[in-house]
Amino acid sequence: MTKLTEKEKEEIKKLYAEGKTLEEIAEQFGIALSTVVYWTNDKYQTNLRKNNRDYQKRLYETNNKDANENKEKRKAYMKEYMKNRYHNDEKFRLKLIERVKKNKLKQG
Repeated sequence: MTKLTEKEKEEIKKLYAEGKTLEEIAEQFGIALSTVVYWTNDKYQTNLRKNNRDYQKRLYETNNKDANENKEKRKAYMKEYMKNRYHNDEKFRLKLIERVKKNKLKQG
């Protein structure tokens, strides 16, 4: 798949305006019919770009939403884990209490 040059794009538009069919132009340049349609039909080009932007936006929003949901799940899991460990592990509880006391002394 090669990228069309500006000169080729203009040539495609010119040939189409002269009455050549989309199929003839596609065959002449060795490109897909949809590429010829894209460069000869402004409305199609505009709609395709808009649809692509909308798709990218939805994709970003979906990924962002999933990331936030996962973050909340991890946060809830860690809260539950720490609560269980605090109640079930005497050494951990004493270390945590000591750490909280140290932080209060530093702040105060």
